Amino acid sequence: MTPFFRMFLAACVLCAIAFLMSPYANAQEQKGLSTIDVRAVGVHVASKHWPQAEWNNSNPGLYVMADVKGPAFLTGTYAAGTYFNSERKQSVYVARVFNVVGPLDVAIGAITGYKRASVMPLVAPSVKLPIAYGFAARVFVLPKVEPNGAWVAHLAVERSF
Repeated sequence: MTPFFRMFLAACVLCAIAFLMSPYANAQEQKGLSTIDVRAVGVHVASKHWPQAEWNNSNPGLYVMADVKGPAFLTGTYAAGTYFNSERKQSVYVARVFNVVGPLDVAIGAITGYKRASVMPLVAPSVKLPIAYGFAARVFVLPKVEPNGAWVAHLAVERSF
């Protein structure tokens, strides 16, 4: 399966989930149960690695962010997505997103698709920079996690609801 086809498939799945969750969340809220409200959908665009070495800087992908309201231990903002990673493999991730202050967020979760381990921890600080009409650029800064690794600046564009 080509990377483009995988991205197209992932886009279809994430859009379908976001579309189908909206009526479900409203119905659950009326019953007083846990709710899931889609907060934003985004597109992973590209990265820049330091040092560059042979890392892939073209990282197309998609993600959805949602606010979950329910039991206290589950209530919060979550992100789930997929992208073509720096090692030229497809990654899938899920994370809880914590707002630090203003536009600064930190996502903490798990990610797949890297040689180091089948599932790895994910800690991804980001800054949301509003553009217009609900669109924003989100810039992630990812620290070097292994001796032969690299620091990464990653760009995504998202649309908030």
